[in-house]
Formats: sequence, structure tokens, C-alpha cells
Amino acid sequence: MTDAQERLGKLLTREKAQGERAAIKRLLASLGFESPKALTEFVAAQREAEQAAL
Repeated sequence: MTDAQERLGKLLTREKAQGERAAIKRLLASLGFESPKALTEFVAAQREAEQAAL
């Protein structure tokens, strides 16, 4: 593989990762969460409430 191909591969990988992060941010926002941590905390609270109800 040439140096140019390697650089292109790295660039495409970085762009793909940026796109994935942007998609995750949009999904979280559409669900009403500001961050992955907020979603994690919500899920944990829901699980605790579910266990307490049993």
C-alpha cells in the first residue's frame, strides 16, 4: 500500500468516526438527552425503579 493510500484510509476512517459521533448526538438530542451520560443515568434510574416495584 502506498503512503497516499494509507493517508486516504486514515482520513476516511476519521471522517466515518466523526459522522458516527454526529449521528449519535442527533439521536440523543431527538430523545431529549444532552449526553450519553444522561441517557445512561436515565436507564439506570429506570432499572432501579423497576426493581423497586417488584
